[in-house]
Amino acid sequence: MFKLLKKLLKKDKRIVNDMSTTVVDMSFTSNLQKDLKKIYSALIDLRRAVDENTRLLKKHHNLIASMIAVKPAFEPSEMDNKIIRMLRRRRMRAVQVARKLKISRQHASERLAKLVSHGLVRRLRIGNKIYYEAAR
Repeated sequence: MFKLLKKLLKKDKRIVNDMSTTVVDMSFTSNLQKDLKKIYSALIDLRRAVDENTRLLKKHHNLIASMIAVKPAFEPSEMDNKIIRMLRRRRMRAVQVARKLKISRQHASERLAKLVSHGLVRRLRIGNKIYYEAAR
């Protein structure tokens, strides 16, 4: 649409410039050129408004998406379920969980941290040691 109007304006200017050789009604050409400029100006304003609205919509969409972001449901693995069952019986440290399940202490700590973040296990500090227990 913009390209078409630009072409018309350029063509119209050529007609005005070639008036000496072309028989054209000067007032008609002048009015047409003014009308085309008004339409072109209105279209440019409309394009700016659409761009601004698009920018605002994207900003609001991102804001709303961040406000209603829902964590996907956490499905405990079989290992997680074993850990929870053990912690229901008694408090344990990560190293004790690791020994009992025959996994590394790092893996046990990682699983316990995940369970704590999802509220299935509580972390307790007693002295300088950290114990875990099942959330009730």
